Amino acid sequence: MRHSSILITAVVYLCSVGVLAEPLTLHVAPKGDDAAAGTSAAPLRTLAGARDRVRALRVAGKVPAEGVVIEIGAGEYALEAPLALTKEDSGTADGPVIWRGAAKSGASILGSRRIQTFLPVKDEAILKRLPEEARGHVVQAGLKSIGVSDFGSPEGGGLSLLFNGQPMTLSRWPNEGFTKIVEEAGAEKVDIRGVKGCKEGRWVYDGERPARWIGESDAWVHGYWFWDWSDQRHKVKS
Repeated sequence: MRHSSILITAVVYLCSVGVLAEPLTLHVAPKGDDAAAGTSAAPLRTLAGARDRVRALRVAGKVPAEGVVIEIGAGEYALEAPLALTKEDSGTADGPVIWRGAAKSGASILGSRRIQTFLPVKDEAILKRLPEEARGHVVQAGLKSIGVSDFGSPEGGGLSLLFNGQPMTLSRWPNEGFTKIVEEAGAEKVDIRGVKGCKEGRWVYDGERPARWIGESDAWVHGYWFWDWSDQRHKVKS
């Protein structure tokens, strides 16, 4: 009897293990296809594609009660737009929707584009705008060729360039710090609690460097124009 009891208990335990359910796993890889099955052998390609697949499965009633795991494989995932996750993309406490990188995958999500090719500047008109010591050391890249057509506005800071993970300083003068306003040139003066200025936004600065920018059609200035705690960017009118 003792031997029989042990045997029966073991059989029941093995049967219980056999019916344990697992969450659905969808695999994503840079060389996948969003129309694929989402298996490790046929992965999806984009994060948005994985999100939309889960949405479609939920509508069809095919999301298991144990939830979903979206496993992101090694490589780079450049987002065409922000990845929006809303209430409909949530799981439950017992059946969560989990986003995770595959073990040791080295997956990177980029809201940017990688520039592979830089070429020397050869346009004579552009070279003339550069200081002599800089000519021959400046390179250029065509952003439209890598899918970037919206360059943003200087009012919001414009585009950012990163090199080795570090943000670079956009072309500007002076290279560091600020030049000083030495005189307000407007006729309508203002004096707010001892802070003096003019309403027209006309002023004199020290230095002739911007004289070479006379032909620039889209010049901007960034500075602290009145209050020393409030900076603004403005397009130059003339």
